Amino acid sequence: MAHVITAAVNMKKIKYTFVLLVLGLPLLAAAWANPTSTPTSGNGTSPLTTSGNAQSRLGGLILDSNGSAAYGLIVSAGLVGIGTQTPASMLSVAGGMQIGDDAATCTAAKAGTMRWHTARLQYCNGSSWTTP
Repeated sequence: MAHVITAAVNMKKIKYTFVLLVLGLPLLAAAWANPTSTPTSGNGTSPLTTSGNAQSRLGGLILDSNGSAAYGLIVSAGLVGIGTQTPASMLSVAGGMQIGDDAATCTAAKAGTMRWHTARLQYCNGSSWTTP
């Protein structure tokens, strides 16, 4: 008789477990839904990735806003365009360009650097600042 009662109790447990699974799994699946709106602050729908594929996003891109990185942006290959999607050289700027002063000493490592110093455009020839 004890075996029959134990079997009946086990059968009830199996039935309840089955009912919970049948009713519970669809409820769990319905509890998760993909977002239905754009992320806050105008963030894009997906982040920029490290893939080699071209990526396009709307809005500005701010790099190292807290000043903790040694470099803000390094482009190791390819052409860079500012204001153009078809740069013709390493750096193509479509529009005016503003140059500030550079107080560092002109050295061979800085050769080709330009600066606006005392109301004049100057360039570093590798040993001294020169006015064209």
